[in-house]
Amino acid sequence: MSQQIFGAAAAVIALNRAFNDQSTSNAVFTSQLAVAQADATNGYANFASQFAASYSGLSNSDLSTKVMTNMGLLPNDALKSAMVDYLNGPGAANRGLVVLQLSNILSNLETATGTQSVYNAAALAWNNKVTAAYTYSSNTANTSASSTGDVTGQSFTLTSNIDTFTGGSGNDTFIADNAALSAADSVNGSTGTDTFKIYGITAANALALPQMTAIENLYLNAAAASLVLDVSGKTGLTSVELDGQLGTAATVTVTTGQAVKLSNVNAAAFTTTIAGNTPTSLDVTFNKVGTAAIQEVVDFSGTALTTVNITATGTNSVNTSLTNTGAKLNKLVISGDKGLTMVENAATSAAVKTIDASADTGGVKIDKTAGAANAAFAFTGGSGDDILILKAGDLAALTAGSQIAMGTGTDKVGIFDLTAALTAPVLAKINAITGVEVLGLNAAQAIDASQLTSIKTFSLDTDAIQSITKMVTGSEVKVTAAHAATFGSAGDVGVTDLKLTIGQAASNTEAATAGLNNIGVFTIGQTNVALASNGTNAAANQLAVANADNSVYTITGSNDLTLTLGSVVPTAIGSKVDGSAFTGKLVVTGNTKAFAAGSSLGDTLIGGSGVDTIKAAINGGILTGNGGADTFDVSVALGGTTSTFNTTTITDFTKGDKIKLINTGTSVFTAAKVDLSGAASVGAALDLLAAGNGSTNGIVKWGNYGGNTYIVNDNTSGATFAATDIMVKMTGTLDLSTSTYATDTLTFA
Repeated sequence: MSQQIFGAAAAVIALNRAFNDQSTSNAVFTSQLAVAQADATNGYANFASQFAASYSGLSNSDLSTKVMTNMGLLPNDALKSAMVDYLNGPGAANRGLVVLQLSNILSNLETATGTQSVYNAAALAWNNKVTAAYTYSSNTANTSASSTGDVTGQSFTLTSNIDTFTGGSGNDTFIADNAALSAADSVNGSTGTDTFKIYGITAANALALPQMTAIENLYLNAAAASLVLDVSGKTGLTSVELDGQLGTAATVTVTTGQAVKLSNVNAAAFTTTIAGNTPTSLDVTFNKVGTAAIQEVVDFSGTALTTVNITATGTNSVNTSLTNTGAKLNKLVISGDKGLTMVENAATSAAVKTIDASADTGGVKIDKTAGAANAAFAFTGGSGDDILILKAGDLAALTAGSQIAMGTGTDKVGIFDLTAALTAPVLAKINAITGVEVLGLNAAQAIDASQLTSIKTFSLDTDAIQSITKMVTGSEVKVTAAHAATFGSAGDVGVTDLKLTIGQAASNTEAATAGLNNIGVFTIGQTNVALASNGTNAAANQLAVANADNSVYTITGSNDLTLTLGSVVPTAIGSKVDGSAFTGKLVVTGNTKAFAAGSSLGDTLIGGSGVDTIKAAINGGILTGNGGADTFDVSVALGGTTSTFNTTTITDFTKGDKIKLINTGTSVFTAAKVDLSGAASVGAALDLLAAGNGSTNGIVKWGNYGGNTYIVNDNTSGATFAATDIMVKMTGTLDLSTSTYATDTLTFA
């Protein structure tokens, strides 16, 4: 089978099998797993080194022989020689990590092609060995290590006849499909850790299982019916896995000591009810439950069940609704190395007093907005990036803010309280929360950041009128959803910087944005803004800002961005947009402040490496395209007069770039250069370029003067440069005679 075990568990099992060819007892496995989980952020390197330390007396050659034999890779003299050479060289100080990396590589070679196809069989055998070892070591009944070497399991396939099968001492597998399954069949796993797999169930309602003896694991794949399964009377059965359910509902009844695993539950809206009135505690594993668009419901109906231990593994589970019809559940313990996103219904939110995710490394997102939280509610986060979303009023109801400890990672607490509800006691509770870096805003809220003692990152997660004032240096505003409502920000006294992030990449608990193109006007008081544009680049992010005078916006990221500067500002001087480090497509429009001849109201606009469109302000400015074939739009950039004019400058006009002008009538481009050598000034040169009647049909002429190149778009009848004519200065002496012109656009060729 393909790789089934991942994360810290895979590291523990792989090292034990590679070094010892043995499966540990459950107690040893549990102890080693805790150490490995604590080292997850380091890729388990420290754990691997500690594990290998016991074998320091082995030479690199002997160690290579030992682990490669146990992994089924020998005889292979060339491969062993390469392994020894590596351990003698860069791997000398990291022998445990090298072995773990070898295991990871081998696990992914089951379907390799080309020269690596020789390892297909070894990879399959190794994955089977790791899976069997995990099954053994994770079983609490196994109080001692397995014997050294493999105990080969057998495989039995049930038929449409009445079958009686008995396994051996290995980890055996019994397989049936819908046609072969019968209550008259009998399967006996004997010793070992044995699994019964059922595929393609089509019969509705109650599933008739065969007589099962010494079967530890039950696996059901792609049940298309509304499955009803009662395993509470199956002695020795310790786990049930539902994989890829295709119906609309499933009910699994378990007893104490039986665990449930939900895998690939995401084809349609599905409700899994885990029943059984005996267990007070239940272990449940989530592997790829829900999608961004499909929410899966998991209901705990046991009337004695108070604690559910959830492990997120395999693939992120991104959309689960948690219900509690048993009405006794009050504690969730979450662990694992994959993301887990859960929405509690109203009753569950009120009933659950404790969520302990301290051992989790993958990140959890808990949404409690369906119902008010219990006053005693306590949350403990882990080392992942955790998110806790609270209903309006929850903060006021909590006994103390210190009941929420978000852990390490970059963690967010989302709030729905309106501004009036953010009283001094509520703000004090926010300040008492530990480990929180981000405050998520989900309602009409005006935040005075000076009242927060440590939080300086804010996430706009809901479309509402919001503002944040008195922000400290190093503050950040993240926009994670469409935000058509207005937003305003301002720094505290002397604070001019702000990081503004539009869109987000995918994380274990959050989907990537596909282009936020419904964003209202953001009034940004800070003048030094680091603007990041993130997302999948399925569409451009769009942002209009009412920016302060003389602001600098430095753009990074890769998601296409459309940025429009304000019409109210500037009052005296324009701003700068610098996209030099931006790799997406930038469409930037300068301010539309009313024309003032000879003013400094124009903007400096700099593109990035993409194919950008840079539109000058009414009062001109300085334009730079950088990489890509860029379009410089100067269609609204008025020139003034020859005595008092505003200059629109393009610093790097290169072949392939375009200039968009105005089309008056049928504009005509004069390819021949106008001789400007006799002009006594720039103004005189502009008059020469405007010496025609462009009032009916616009005239576009160019020439070189003072080491630079000028274009005039003559749109008036006078023989001199006029206020409504357009002038463009291009740095350097260029030859535009071979350029093409269509309608209103000149392309440098």
